[in-house]
Amino acid sequence: NIKTIAADVGLEFETMRYVFHDRRLWNVLWKDIKEGIRDYQLSGTPGFIINGQAYLGQIPADVLKPYL
Repeated sequence: NIKTIAADVGLEFETMRYVFHDRRLWNVLWKDIKEGIRDYQLSGTPGFIINGQAYLGQIPADVLKPYL
């Protein structure tokens, strides 16, 4: 259920629904996905690019926080 998924990751359902229906936002997201695959060989989720360095797998929030 999409509402449960949104709640589980801390998103408001209406915001998530808006993003899914906005072609501009999908284009930005798809561009980022293609770049991650092409330029950083990211092959799964979660995947992160921080300061030009690719990381595949879960990274603890306290490690990520300084980069956000």
